[in-house]
Amino acid sequence: MRFTNRNLFLDQGMNLQFPFFLFIFLNYLYGETHFIFITGGSASGKTTLAKTLSRKLGETKTCYLSLDSYLDKRLQPESYFINGVPNFDHPSMINWPLLLEGIDLLRCGKAIDVPLYDFLSWKPSGYKRMDWKPVVIIEGIHAAQNQLDSIPGLRVFLHIPEDLQYKRRIERDMAERGYSLETSRHFFLTIALPCQKALVDPSRNKAHIVIERLEGQDYLDKAVSYIIKTFEENHKTGYDALKIHLQYNQGKLIEKNREATSHELQ
Repeated sequence: MRFTNRNLFLDQGMNLQFPFFLFIFLNYLYGETHFIFITGGSASGKTTLAKTLSRKLGETKTCYLSLDSYLDKRLQPESYFINGVPNFDHPSMINWPLLLEGIDLLRCGKAIDVPLYDFLSWKPSGYKRMDWKPVVIIEGIHAAQNQLDSIPGLRVFLHIPEDLQYKRRIERDMAERGYSLETSRHFFLTIALPCQKALVDPSRNKAHIVIERLEGQDYLDKAVSYIIKTFEENHKTGYDALKIHLQYNQGKLIEKNREATSHELQ
C-alpha cells in the first residue's frame, strides 16, 4: 500500500515538508523501501548532495549508504593494481555480493551490517549496524553499474568540469585521507580519471536527472528540493520517462528535458 497524495493534508500556511514526512511515516508502517542512487565522477559533489538530501528528508527516515564502505582490496585481482597499488576507482574493488545482500535485506525491511572502510589500508576495519529506513540513498562513483540496474529507484548523475574536479580531489585527499600532493595527483590522473571516462561517464545515460557543475549552497539547496519534488511525484509510477538536465545560472535553476527545451525554476 502506498500513500502518494501529498496535497491531501496540506493547509494554507502549513510547512510544506509536513506532507512528505507523513508519507514517510505511513510507508514506514507498511514497510516499503524506496531507493535514490547518486553517482558521477570523483569529487563531483556526490557525498555532499547525498548527505544534504538525507538531512532534508529526515535522517531518522533515511538510510545513507556510501559505496566507499564496500571497497576491499582483497577482492581485486592484482592484474588491476597500478604500480602495486589497488585500483580503488575500479568496480572490481567493491564487495558486490555483500552490498547486494544488504540491499536485499533493506528491501525486506531489515537492518544490515555496513563495513567501515579504512582509506589507508584499503579494506574494512570493522562493521556498523544500520537500521532499516523507508528511503535508502546509495551514493558512489559506481552507483549506476550494471549490478544495480535491477533495483528500481530515482537515479541522479553529477557532471563536473575536469579542472574543478581535479582541484576538489587534491584538496579532499590531502585533508581527509592523509595523502601527499604527489600521491593525490598520481591517483587522480592515472587511476581515477581513466576509470571515470571508461566506466562512470557512460552511465550518465541511465540517469533520470543530470546535474551540471554542482557548486554553492544555493544551487545545492535548489537541487535537493528538485530531487525531493521529483521523488514525491514519480515514485509510484516510476522514473523511466524522466530525462532531466539541471543547470544553475544567476540564482535560478534551469531545467531542461534532454530531448526538449529548457525553462527556469524559481
